[in-house]
Amino acid sequence: MKNLLLALFFLPLTLLAQDSWVKVLLQPDQYAGETSWEIYQDSTLVAVSPPYQNSEFQEVIVPLDSGQYNFVMYDAFGDGICCGFGEGWYGLVNSCGLEIFDYEFAGSSATTLFEVEPCLPFLLGCTNETAINYNPWATVDDESCSLSECPEGETAVSMALTLDGWPNETGFTIVNIANGTPYVYVAPESFNFADQYATYEYGFCVSLGFEVVLTDSYGDGIQGTLSGGTADGACVVTACGNDTIWELTDVGFEDFDGGYTAYSGAIFTDPCPPTPPILVVWMMTI
Repeated sequence: MKNLLLALFFLPLTLLAQDSWVKVLLQPDQYAGETSWEIYQDSTLVAVSPPYQNSEFQEVIVPLDSGQYNFVMYDAFGDGICCGFGEGWYGLVNSCGLEIFDYEFAGSSATTLFEVEPCLPFLLGCTNETAINYNPWATVDDESCSLSECPEGETAVSMALTLDGWPNETGFTIVNIANGTPYVYVAPESFNFADQYATYEYGFCVSLGFEVVLTDSYGDGIQGTLSGGTADGACVVTACGNDTIWELTDVGFEDFDGGYTAYSGAIFTDPCPPTPPILVVWMMTI
C-alpha cells in the first residue's frame, strides 16, 4: 500500500507560500520507527519528517522556496536502512528536474545536498485528462482518477466556476465531509489573467456529502464589478447531469468571512437514478 502524505511539520508552517517543492520517497527497513529525516536551508531547519509507524513505502510532499538545501537522513540504531534488515532506500524528486536516490544508507546519518528550481506549486488531484474527475490545475496525481461513471450508490456531481476579472485571487476546495479530504483543490494564484471570465467545470463522485469552500485572496469575493470589472463570477453545483443543488448567491462573500471565504455548508446527495432505456419505434409505411 502506498501512502501519500503532506508534510505538516514545518518550521515555520508556510503551506502553499513557496514557489517550489520536493517529494521525499522513503522505503524503510523492518525497523521503521528508527528512521527520520530533516531538511535544512543553511543552518535553518525548515521541515522534519512525520513519525514512521510501519515499513510501507511512503511519499511526503514538502513545499519549499527555490534554492539549495541539505536533506539529512537519520537512523536511531545506527545501521541505516539499506542492508541487514530490509532493502530500504530514499529519494528526492519533483516534476522540474530533481531526481536523487540513495540505496546505500548504512550508518546513523547521511546528508544529501539538493537544489530545487522554481516549480509549479504542488496541487493534489487527478491529472488524467480522460477521467471524469480530471483537475486541469493538479500537478501531483493523488490516484483519485475515475475513468468510468460513478460506482453504484454514488452521485455524479459537477461544479461550474465562472471567474471574475481578477482570476488569480480565486481558489477553492471541494471537501468530502465523510473524511475531510478534498475531492478537488485549486489554490489562489493557480488561475491567471488569461482565465478572466472563463468558466471551468469540475466533476467528482460523492458517496455521502461534500462542502464547497471558495476563497478570494484580495477579500472582495468574485464580485468583479465591485472593483471595476465588467462582470461578476458565479458558482453552480449540479448533480446527476442537470439538477442544481447549490448556487452561490453572495458573490462578494460578504455574509461569510468579510469577502475572503464563502461556504456552501454540507451538501448531501442521493444516488443518480438509472438512465432510462431508449425506446426505438419502427414506423412502417404502406
